[in-house]
Amino acid sequence: MTKTTNIAYSLILAALLFTATTGCSSSESPGAATADENNASVPPTQAAQTEFTSQPPSPSVSPHNSPEPSLSPEPPILSPETQPAVIPEPDTPDESGSLFTAHFFDRDKIRLIYPLGQLNGGHHEAEALGLSLIWIEPSVIEAGDRLTVYAPADMQLERYSYGHFGSEPPTWTMVFRVNDRIKIRMSAISEAVPRIMDATTNEPAPNTAEHEPSIPVFLEAGEVIGYTTGTSKAHNWDIWVYDSERSNQYANQSRYEANYLGDRMRTAVCPYDFFDEAMGAEYIALLGLDEPGQTTECGNTSRDVPGSLSGQWHFNPDYTTGVEIAQDGSYATPLAIFKNLSNEIVIYQIDGQEFRITTDNTTHSDPAEITDCHCYQLVSRWDQSAAGYAYFELISEDDMKVYYSPSGQCPNNPPTTVGKTYYR
Repeated sequence: MTKTTNIAYSLILAALLFTATTGCSSSESPGAATADENNASVPPTQAAQTEFTSQPPSPSVSPHNSPEPSLSPEPPILSPETQPAVIPEPDTPDESGSLFTAHFFDRDKIRLIYPLGQLNGGHHEAEALGLSLIWIEPSVIEAGDRLTVYAPADMQLERYSYGHFGSEPPTWTMVFRVNDRIKIRMSAISEAVPRIMDATTNEPAPNTAEHEPSIPVFLEAGEVIGYTTGTSKAHNWDIWVYDSERSNQYANQSRYEANYLGDRMRTAVCPYDFFDEAMGAEYIALLGLDEPGQTTECGNTSRDVPGSLSGQWHFNPDYTTGVEIAQDGSYATPLAIFKNLSNEIVIYQIDGQEFRITTDNTTHSDPAEITDCHCYQLVSRWDQSAAGYAYFELISEDDMKVYYSPSGQCPNNPPTTVGKTYYR
């Protein structure tokens, strides 16, 4: 080994020892957040409600004081050791563009459609990342009208529920099989057609447990399934489509192949991929979080970026247990953290809350670009009060530690208090 090589090797070793002994520090040392500094973009709603029942911003008023965010920000140049691996988008299904021949609903009665991968994503809302959330135009509801829901293809009713979810009036969930590969799930349907009720029930249950119909129910493309006004407050409802031959890519793929919940998240796809180009374009034009046309991308259930903070994290280091829903004090699993279309950092959930870090928060930073440590100053979405901090420390590509405090300022270094370890 040459003298030059020895010197270079010594410098690298010294740098590694320094990192190991000092740990990683927060990129900033901000003061305590205030409500003005972290003004959330979504109006407060009742704490018991989820995003499914929160109102979107008015289309006539921009919820942000900045132009529409770039959907593909230029990432910093990272070394090969820290560059997050790129997860490729799944290939377009072989049957896309021809399988659905009738529209789900009248598009002129729809205000907005959320793309996949934008909603919640943690704890009991983990699977919400796989749905397409549809907001009915307020004028439709104000006129006492409702939305007619149609079968997009020939299909068979496979399972159903008709019951109460929390304090909501009873609604239907229906699961249809299109073929050996494709299933469609629709939720928050207000009323089913008589032919479906004859094979199921007309009496709401106290829960949303699913059952099989008593007799087979086949529907043709374009046939009416039912009617909906959506949820009672926000007037939105949702569609999932599952494709057993598609596989969304996660940082630890094996976890999402290990149980039923993981499998549903792994195979959830864009419902509008299965129309021809002209029909599908009518839905794509409605995509956005703040307003229609905000994006032309229908999204993906996975928000994982390997080697970074972005995506879903889990309590159990044993990935063979799959995607589990559990809580341990202030911490819950899965824990999701990602940047949404509105350029907000979504943290769902800690201490039973969803936090959103807006661009005027000095700790705002894209989780997909965080490869060591970062601290977010938190603000309550309900009353805009200071809500402490969440400090994230990546230990390796496959595990991290979270330190949450309901009060105080972001520290410069990992706290000495007991945190919670999460795994991919």
